[in-house]
Amino acid sequence: MPTDECDACDIRPLLSGLEAWQSMESRMSSRPQNLRCPRCRGELDGTTESRLECRGCAESFPVYAGIPWLYRDGQSSLSQWAGKLQFFQATQGGVIKELEQALGDRTLLSTTRTRLERLKLAHETQLAQVVGLVEPFELAGVAPEATLPRDRIPSQQHLGSYFETIFRDWAWGESEIRGAADLVESHLGASAADGPREGQRLLVLGGGAGRLSCELARGHAWSTVVQLDINPLLTRVGSLLANGQSVELTEIPS
Repeated sequence: MPTDECDACDIRPLLSGLEAWQSMESRMSSRPQNLRCPRCRGELDGTTESRLECRGCAESFPVYAGIPWLYRDGQSSLSQWAGKLQFFQATQGGVIKELEQALGDRTLLSTTRTRLERLKLAHETQLAQVVGLVEPFELAGVAPEATLPRDRIPSQQHLGSYFETIFRDWAWGESEIRGAADLVESHLGASAADGPREGQRLLVLGGGAGRLSCELARGHAWSTVVQLDINPLLTRVGSLLANGQSVELTEIPS
């Protein structure tokens, strides 16, 4: 799903957060200028490329592939997402196994066999693609928690939750995204023709793969656009695509 880089905006996704700067000067500014510690709300220092340090409570937060992991309990959230990755792998593995068993039927029509083989390949490919996309978060090396965490990620929120919105955002949903951006701008009285409103920032909660945030940043009505989302897969995809890179991801019709 290739895409052109957003003109004059630099999308920087966070877990949580997607930050878009509207000029080269702001691109060069320090990453934590609009971020705060999720524990004490203190200012964050980006002393290294791999961690953010809180000036208030001295807590440290990892940065994966340019994406700060800003959970209040970082290790617990990593463990929970590691468990969700294992669930995704097990679910996909189960589908692949069922397809393999179905292909063992020697009485299948040739057209049916071809369809099942293609479907099996699609699931295998999608599984490898998803695992590769979340690799920077190092979830494979984290053990899932055995006890109930204090800050629990909702049980209905899985790695593949809202998976279809990736394709809507960046592949076939252009009119829907543009309509949503127009709706937000009209409700907030924003107009790209007026130029960026100095010091005005826009927060997008649960922005998923980031296309809406990118469109709002492209419109230049705000000096800064910040998106928050908890899903590492969606955030990673949004990070890559909004910055002009391409992502290979297989869409399997339901």
